[in-house]
Amino acid sequence: MYPYCEDVFIYTRRYLDVMQECHIDERALMRHLKSLPGCRLDAYPDGSIQIVGASAQADFCRMAQEPIGEYDERLMFGEEDYAKAKVHCGGTTYSSLMAFEERRWCVRDWLGPASQRGNSNVCVPTQQQFPRMEEYPLDALLISVAFKRRLTKPKRAKLVTALAEWRNSVRSNGVFGEGPIRWSDGAITFYKKVAQFQVDASESGQCTINWLILSLMTHAINNPIADVCFTKTPGINVTFEEHYGLSEDDRIVMQLPQIDESPASTLPIDTPDIDGTSRVPAEAQPLPDITPQHFKMLVQEPCTADSLLVTILFEQLPNDVDRDSFADTVSEWAGIGLLGGFGDGFHSVHDLVYSHDTDSAWFLCDLGLADSHIALRVLANIFDAWFQHNVTIEAVVVGGNLSVEQLAYLNQE
Repeated sequence: MYPYCEDVFIYTRRYLDVMQECHIDERALMRHLKSLPGCRLDAYPDGSIQIVGASAQADFCRMAQEPIGEYDERLMFGEEDYAKAKVHCGGTTYSSLMAFEERRWCVRDWLGPASQRGNSNVCVPTQQQFPRMEEYPLDALLISVAFKRRLTKPKRAKLVTALAEWRNSVRSNGVFGEGPIRWSDGAITFYKKVAQFQVDASESGQCTINWLILSLMTHAINNPIADVCFTKTPGINVTFEEHYGLSEDDRIVMQLPQIDESPASTLPIDTPDIDGTSRVPAEAQPLPDITPQHFKMLVQEPCTADSLLVTILFEQLPNDVDRDSFADTVSEWAGIGLLGGFGDGFHSVHDLVYSHDTDSAWFLCDLGLADSHIALRVLANIFDAWFQHNVTIEAVVVGGNLSVEQLAYLNQE
């Protein structure tokens, strides 16, 4: 009989995106969940949401999971051959690694069209699974990823890219500030259907391991995975090597690309965006003596304290949960200023406004006689901390003229 442990549910960004098709207001739902006692919502770097709290999970199930399940059934009934129709809802359930707090993690995913259903039965064996299995120590954690089909050269290259992105995202702080995971040699060993690598997770936590599993599930959409294994044996009296028939004759070792250690402050101002163009105004210059670690803090004319425009350029617009929380943080900064926390009181601060077309946000403020340098330095520090909380910022631009759209918005308030 399984021992009792708390269930924590994780919903992938693909799953949450289906809410729109089911006419569910994701933003309103997340606000409701956050208002419940004992609820905690955490957003992974890809926008997947982790829900802690029985009442919050029950409400999410009633308000979102059940309608999405009914929508899945309607899609199946719409298939020409219902007998061969496959569900779109999938995922995996697994337990925490031995060293971490005992919990059961339930990942819910949306698998997309029939051609993209390779991750429907990803299995994640850990020591809490039955029968009990011996687990590698965290400081030398061996992770084995077994695929359903032989790994071709292009697929090996894609996995290296996916793992490099995960490595880069957790090497400093992990996720949710749990602590870093280090990959000292950057080596991945490939066999016919298996990839193995070893990391040091002794300073990190289970949620950072969850982020690896979520990354691998995304990769599995186009390269189906059977097992993500953290144990020495996948079954009774059978080693992982025996189960998958690993042979030295099939062994290929590849290296992750090296990490660029250049500090963010040395990047050129006109760093191009994903589409090859930069959204940073050409006339913007570095703000003196304010040098955030993870983004550029810039200033452009006109820049006046009584009508100061602050524009935040995201690399990608945050999801609804992070958007609300980010706006709350800006409001806290504004509250300090309005109460005179920066030498004198702000006169006014307008609410944060998001722009979907440009992946940006902006607000207008009148700093009055407050020390603008101190105020902006505190704001930069707040945004720097938010970079580590999955809100990735390209630049913050202080000053500049209001656009026609911004003026129209302010006139409507």
